[in-house]
Amino acid sequence: MMHKPSAATITVRQVLDFLDNEFAGVAAAAGRRGFALWVGSGISLGRAPSVGTMLEHVLEHLRQNIDAGKPNCRFQRALDEALRMSNLSDAELAAIPLSDPVDSWPQKGALIQSLWDSYASVLDIRVEGEADDYMLWNAVDVRTMFGSLADPDCEHLSIAILVMEGAIADIASANWDGLIERAVDRLSGSTPPLLQVVVDPDHLRGPPARTRLIKFHGCAIHARDDPGTYRHFLTAARSQITGWPHNPKLDALRTVLRGVATNSRTLMVGLSLQDTNLQDLFAAARERTRGRGRRRLLHKRMYSALILSALINPTCCALSMAAHTARTAPLSRGAR
Repeated sequence: MMHKPSAATITVRQVLDFLDNEFAGVAAAAGRRGFALWVGSGISLGRAPSVGTMLEHVLEHLRQNIDAGKPNCRFQRALDEALRMSNLSDAELAAIPLSDPVDSWPQKGALIQSLWDSYASVLDIRVEGEADDYMLWNAVDVRTMFGSLADPDCEHLSIAILVMEGAIADIASANWDGLIERAVDRLSGSTPPLLQVVVDPDHLRGPPARTRLIKFHGCAIHARDDPGTYRHFLTAARSQITGWPHNPKLDALRTVLRGVATNSRTLMVGLSLQDTNLQDLFAAARERTRGRGRRRLLHKRMYSALILSALINPTCCALSMAAHTARTAPLSRGAR
């Protein structure tokens, strides 16, 4: 019995064979603009900061702002709350040298690991006297950390080529960075504009483009440039995620996303679908399609990344990009 190649060992030739045979129907559907891409942080692994990096920034920001002269310091309370979310024992927590930078803590690795799946709860911690989004806006400093990224990776460039080929009508992105936009600009020169970027529901009324990029968790670049308008669209904390399906300001955006989930086949790349707002959205889409036949949802670590190149000329360098994507696909903690 022959075993299929793993994501770490597959070759470009094998990618083409899959697209010509086992995944021929998928490639044909992509050629008819039948797939919508749903992308998450996994496509920006190695370019954008990881959840672990964000957590370290949060802990260090709180630590640096502790006023040792105040026994009930608000930053000390917030840091204590974050540390208690970990699975470290009381003795291990008591041994943390709070006077030293987080990067030097002997417990840092175990602490970040135990907080990883609770990052949304950590970002939901309130600091007395500060805005509800203080942890993301100030402690993480999402504007600088994600708004300044300018070097797209092969995954972003592969998506950009598919946009230029006209293979994708809609991309729904959970990412705050602008690396897809950068990739399209780099390859196309942005003349004419190929992307309609949607962050604010009002953007849906803007001029259409070849592909619509819906950034349903907000955009660090828009928030950096116009915080008064776009800061509140940034979504990361647990309360923001659970409140997203019920936010009346997002009604139009949710309607469009439900339409995308209902009317197009779904190809997820680097997206774990662990956020409850997305689970609710796809549950609603399933209800709308009940009785209309079985829809394809592709969410495989190996193949979903490979199919990014389904419509690209086989001689194009994007195939090597797709192969690189396959090599980096099995992410234990890459997709948010």
